[in-house]
Amino acid sequence: MSIRYRYTLFLIVFLAIVGVFTALGIQQWVAPTLVQGEQRNINSVLHALVHEILSELSEVQAQQRVITQTVPLLESDQIDKQLGAMIDQYGKKLVFGGGVWPLPRKRDSNVVKNSTFIHRDGSGKLVTNTYWNSPESQNYYEQSWYKDGLNAPVGQCAWAPAYRDSASPEARTNCSMGIRVNGEAYGVSTIDVTLGFFNGLAAEKEKELNGQLLIFERDGKILNNSSGLQGDAILKNVSELASQSPFLAEVKDYLGSASNQETYSSEYENAKDGEDYSFFVRDVPGTPWLLAVSIKTSLLSAATDSVMTTLAAIQIPIALAIVFFGLMAFTQLSKRLGVLRANIDILSTGEADLTKRIQISSHDEVGSVAESVNTFIKYLAAMIGELSVSSKQISGIVSEVEKQSRENYRMMNKHAGETEQVVTAVTEMAATAESVAKNATETSTFTEEASRSAQKSKETVSRARGSVVDLSRRVTEAVENVNTMRQEAQLISNVINVIRGIAEQTNLLALNAAIEAARAGDQGRGFAVVADEVRALAARTQNSTEEIDGMLNRLESGVSVVVNAMSGMKDSSEVVVKDNEELTLGLDKVLSSFDEINDLNTHIATAAEEQSQVSDKISENMSEISMIISELTKLAQNSEASMNQLSSANEGLNGLVSRFKL
Repeated sequence: MSIRYRYTLFLIVFLAIVGVFTALGIQQWVAPTLVQGEQRNINSVLHALVHEILSELSEVQAQQRVITQTVPLLESDQIDKQLGAMIDQYGKKLVFGGGVWPLPRKRDSNVVKNSTFIHRDGSGKLVTNTYWNSPESQNYYEQSWYKDGLNAPVGQCAWAPAYRDSASPEARTNCSMGIRVNGEAYGVSTIDVTLGFFNGLAAEKEKELNGQLLIFERDGKILNNSSGLQGDAILKNVSELASQSPFLAEVKDYLGSASNQETYSSEYENAKDGEDYSFFVRDVPGTPWLLAVSIKTSLLSAATDSVMTTLAAIQIPIALAIVFFGLMAFTQLSKRLGVLRANIDILSTGEADLTKRIQISSHDEVGSVAESVNTFIKYLAAMIGELSVSSKQISGIVSEVEKQSRENYRMMNKHAGETEQVVTAVTEMAATAESVAKNATETSTFTEEASRSAQKSKETVSRARGSVVDLSRRVTEAVENVNTMRQEAQLISNVINVIRGIAEQTNLLALNAAIEAARAGDQGRGFAVVADEVRALAARTQNSTEEIDGMLNRLESGVSVVVNAMSGMKDSSEVVVKDNEELTLGLDKVLSSFDEINDLNTHIATAAEEQSQVSDKISENMSEISMIISELTKLAQNSEASMNQLSSANEGLNGLVSRFKL
């Protein structure tokens, strides 16, 4: 594909990409802004509608303030006379009526229900209605609208949900406001407002928005007739009519979501026409009412479509003009490049005449390229000339290098033989060093085993010495215990002597008592029996003490023998301890000698190992040197072959250079 078609295609693709990104940019950034602007317009319309509704309601609230401020100043009969004028002070038909609803017995202490209620009859005239004062009516002061008005802030309406009663078929709501006299609650004043004015406002805004508008309460009660609803829908519930209208179905879903936002928006699809709709909800502050609007989403994006159409109308002719002029420019450029190519083809054919140059017709970019080609031809001619001179010089150098290469090859062969002899000697030296290192290592191993055996013997002797020392200590303790026993036996012997003396004295006393009893005759016979028993007891005591004394003598003799034996054992233990200490010292010297021998063996093994490693390193280095020399020999052979090839290539180069005409 030629340049003009290729770059024209590139230009078309580029313009298409620009168009696509422009459309995406509009959809991504411009379109949302335009849609938001339309949504703001809708919110502005809703805000204006809310303002109109609140304006109407504010007039009613102003009327209520007049009534609640005037009633406390009037007598009871004056309230009935002035109430009609105060209710109809603006003369608007949307005000259906109103009333004053005092608390029980506030207006008259004897009357519970004493209200005044005025409303319009069928002809629009204000008439008085006394139904709420009748016994059959419900207590008005118990109604929710009454309680809301009584508890509302001073000067503000409490708007009741929409309703319809027997007083009139007109659907309406009422503004309930509390009446206070001297700061105390007096009752409630109401003004009833018909919902008819909602229909006019809703119809006007539906035309302005080109959509549907619905005013409803949070319980789903409808307050106006929308264009999308059939028949009278006022006071009907949204849930009853949701199946007839997708718009009402969306309102039902909104009420089911229990959203409390001041403004709400969403989108839904209308199954009847297949269109997407934008849904907006806004509440009316201070009232139980909400406004809902449904508009086709396509109407919101109409501005975006208009922008896209306008951009397309502007960009397409511009793009076609750019493509046309681009094609013309690329065609002209292609022609000039064709001429330049033809001149270069002529230059590169024939006898390679480097004296020819390209003709330059204009001094633009293409002319600059031709001028650059001429400069290159000039440079090429100079380079070929220098190459011819250099080629001749190379021929002479190559001959000299060939001679030098052959001499290098001969020297390399000689050096390789000598290197092999050195490698053999180093290998033998490494083997000897390795054997010495191995023997030293084995000697060190034997020495370590002998050292461990001596260490174990030393430990055994140490344990024996400890046992002997412990035995000597125990013998010493036994000797001390036996000596203590001997001393206690002597103390017992002393006690026995005392007992023997007491027994002898007792025997004498008993003998004397027997003599005295004999002298006493029959009167001393009982005492004589006691004296005989005492003498017998003293005799037995003497016999026992003699036996104990004998036993103590034998015990003392045995203790003396044991003490002598233990003293001999203690002396023997001390001799064994001294022998163990001498043996331990001897084993310490043996261990020290083994450590010194082991250190010497370690030094010998380390030195032999280092010598072996050095020998191995030298052997490796010599092997590498041998390999390097072998490689150098091969390189010398290859160098000789390369020199032959270089000589042949140089001859070919001379032939090639001679083909150029300089």
